[in-house]
Amino acid sequence: MITLNYTISEQEYKDFYYFLGWLSPERKSYRIKYYFTSYAWYFGLMSLIFIFTDIPLDPKLLIALLAITILWYFYSNWKLKRHFYKYGQNVYNDSDKENSEMTIGESGITAKSKDADANYKWSAFTKKYETSAAYYLYMSSNIGLLIPKRVFRSAAEKEAFEKMLAQYLPLQANLASLNK
Repeated sequence: MITLNYTISEQEYKDFYYFLGWLSPERKSYRIKYYFTSYAWYFGLMSLIFIFTDIPLDPKLLIALLAITILWYFYSNWKLKRHFYKYGQNVYNDSDKENSEMTIGESGITAKSKDADANYKWSAFTKKYETSAAYYLYMSSNIGLLIPKRVFRSAAEKEAFEKMLAQYLPLQANLASLNK
């Protein structure tokens, strides 16, 4: 049994919701659809402008249009990250910001804070992801647990946690982590 005491920082909330809403592998088809739609509108509008006007296609114009295309990609990423960071900041502001205690054992995960207690059985988790800073355990597409790696007091404690994840999580939750 592992007991962790920690407070989730604002940045960790922001990173979690950005991953949950945009970067996770489940959102890949949404990302592709988003970019395809955006660029289809852009190229469609540019095509109509060139069809119905007498603007000549010279190299300088093509370079400018290519630059706009590239800038649109970076602007879209920045705007989406800002959107999910704002959502994460709102969740952080609504949280109690108190130290929480999480007990990880054979039956699941028990989380306790000043205001609430929650018990999660291992079977409740549908996906597991590991980033460089945290573990994300999903219960559904928009609900999950965030466990920062910084909260483990030793490498042995972290290793014991990873062993429990491998042992108790449903098989389909472990398969998602192989896509890294």
